[in-house]
Amino acid sequence: MEENPSHEPDAYIYQFFEGKELYYLGKKIPIEQVEHNAEYWMITQTVFSSLFIKKEVLYKEDRLELLRQYYENTFPEIIGAAKTLSDSIDRNIPVVA
Repeated sequence: MEENPSHEPDAYIYQFFEGKELYYLGKKIPIEQVEHNAEYWMITQTVFSSLFIKKEVLYKEDRLELLRQYYENTFPEIIGAAKTLSDSIDRNIPVVA
């Protein structure tokens, strides 16, 4: 890990433990700062964690396909339900499940 990185990281992972404060590896970057940064997308969020990835990273090679596979493997029921809706929804409208 770089001590003083010259650029923002490709991803941020926040892991939450019940009753404990966040421990930062390196510089403290509050989750709210990343949530409001238009350069990042929240990829997944659970009760215990949040993962943000820089948008430009996802547009390289086959990474969007890898993200699609991740969602299908991790959330099969939600993806299945979303697929049944896909014929009824305009392609330019995002679906939040």
